[in-house]
Amino acid sequence: MIKKLKDFVSEKEAPKGQEEDILTPEGKSSRLKINWVEPDLAEEVQHYDDKAKVEFYQHNITIGNKDVGKVPARSTKYIIDPFRKGKMEYLPVVSEEDFQISKIQNLMAFEFDNIVTGAYGKAYGEVLEQMAEDLKTKGKLDLPAPIVIRFINFGETRTSSESSYYLFSGNRRINLALHYAIPVKVWVIDLVPSRRDVRDFAEKSGATRDPERFKKVLRRLTGKDSLDDLNARERFKIIQSLKSF
Repeated sequence: MIKKLKDFVSEKEAPKGQEEDILTPEGKSSRLKINWVEPDLAEEVQHYDDKAKVEFYQHNITIGNKDVGKVPARSTKYIIDPFRKGKMEYLPVVSEEDFQISKIQNLMAFEFDNIVTGAYGKAYGEVLEQMAEDLKTKGKLDLPAPIVIRFINFGETRTSSESSYYLFSGNRRINLALHYAIPVKVWVIDLVPSRRDVRDFAEKSGATRDPERFKKVLRRLTGKDSLDDLNARERFKIIQSLKSF
């Protein structure tokens, strides 16, 4: 049976006097620590990868180059509410689910040495190298948790599941932790709409004031008559259509 990283961490208590040791899946013990704290969205948005633009565009999130300068990123308004509802979760090295290190889109996992040696740019590597030196010197660092966004899975280039996970920020921090066998915690923002999200959107768009028309929209786009019967992709499709209701 495959276990999540947090199961390895919790299944064995450290001997007295060695509480700082953490058991990892590889059986290694590390005294180096990272205290993952809730990230600041306004700060993290400045470090997003350009590859994210395609994903964001599909979800009506636009973060242009003008938005990542000294002025506040206006487009973050699209993810502010989901960000506030986010939660800290362990990012498993292996898992029976899609939420695992090897399947997070845009994450260069286990690339510590390549990053430090400048494979992705000298400046990019120097930052990670300095973090590693600080960690070894101090023994413990407080770092913002990387941000992972849970998106609707659009199909062709994805897995067969309804949702997929995307690294918004924190690639170097994750690689630092992996290199020193430190458990990784990430701040997960869920952008997969729930039934309540669809109902709230329907109310705000005025669709609930014309139930017959709304029912026709449901039937035309999904072939279904009830919100309760919609899967995640269909809920997303309905929200998109309601923007011009």
